[in-house]
Amino acid sequence: ARIVILLLILLIILSLALNVYSIWQLLIFRDQAWAQQQRLQHLQQVAGETLSRTLEELETFDQATIEYTVQISQHIPVKAVVPFQENLRVPLQATIPISEEIRTEVVFEISQLGLSIPLDITFPLALEVPVDVTVPIDIDRQVPVSTTVPLHVRVPIVVDLAETDLGRYVELLKQSLKDVQQALSE
Repeated sequence: ARIVILLLILLIILSLALNVYSIWQLLIFRDQAWAQQQRLQHLQQVAGETLSRTLEELETFDQATIEYTVQISQHIPVKAVVPFQENLRVPLQATIPISEEIRTEVVFEISQLGLSIPLDITFPLALEVPVDVTVPIDIDRQVPVSTTVPLHVRVPIVVDLAETDLGRYVELLKQSLKDVQQALSE
């Protein structure tokens, strides 16, 4: 009977030791769980703040642009034949003064007498000749042009990012981040 009592005492001590060990393990697990919960709460807070800042930054994306100036510096060859047709009417109105002394020799022949009389005659000529005429000038030509045109241009380029395909993806990203933020706050 003593052995049974001793065995029972040993079993009770063993049971007590197992209970103490189980309680000790449960306390360790509770502390670990509490620490994990604290870490998760901290991570939830950090993730929420990060999501808020990210969403604020993405909200400004609608006004974001890429601005760039392209400098073009080239010589462009130009070869062409330019048809040129023009019908001009040029009016001429003028008075042309003529002031001359005309010298001439006139030979008078008197055939009944058989005479020939040469005369040197000088007579003054003073006229004003009015001219009032329209002169038609028709031009029909093919003008060949062959040159090199220097082109030096600065072209500003402004790309509104919200109007590109990237804008659609940013909208999808914002909505997904808002969904994650809402899930974290619940």
